[in-house]
Amino acid sequence: MVVTWVGGGWLGGQLGCSGWLLLAGILAGWAGSLLTASYVLGLFACLNGVGYLLWSSRRRLRLRTAWTLLVLASGVSGAAAIFVLDTAGLWEAIQLEPWIYPAKTSYVYLVAIHLFMFLMLRFGPMRDR
Repeated sequence: MVVTWVGGGWLGGQLGCSGWLLLAGILAGWAGSLLTASYVLGLFACLNGVGYLLWSSRRRLRLRTAWTLLVLASGVSGAAAIFVLDTAGLWEAIQLEPWIYPAKTSYVYLVAIHLFMFLMLRFGPMRDR
């Protein structure tokens, strides 16, 4: 399986990893905690900054390495955001079920990671082109 750097795929993955942080930051601000909102929105900006740096390094960085780093950065920023929101008492408050439920993001990550592992085992390691 050969993979290549594609702008739309990279941007979509990057926004998919970070979009919930933007939503959680907006909802935290709406709930009245501007400090917590600014921290979560800062995590959103940092994660997208990492994504931009990885994209701009695509000529000297393997795609698999970049994806791994982006997912790792997404996991760290997501855990930090959940910790901050929970410490501020807002994690449950921003769950607007059934429409907006950021807690379900973790399930999406689990499915994506297992799908990635399945494809890696089924088709072998990816080769960058």
